[in-house]
Amino acid sequence: MRGMLNLKIIWSAFAVIGMGVTLLSGQGPKLGWVLVAIFVGFNILWASYRWRLRRNAS
Repeated sequence: MRGMLNLKIIWSAFAVIGMGVTLLSGQGPKLGWVLVAIFVGFNILWASYRWRLRRNAS
């Protein structure tokens, strides 16, 4: 489970970076920022859950 959680954190971080760079360069719709915000939310959620798993394991 931790391995998949780590992959989700990495995947959502790179999605935020990729979409953010694209939108900052002026390409893509303005609504794309909503998708960036959703991915940021998922990244924060998964990272906080991963942090709790690490804290509970020790």
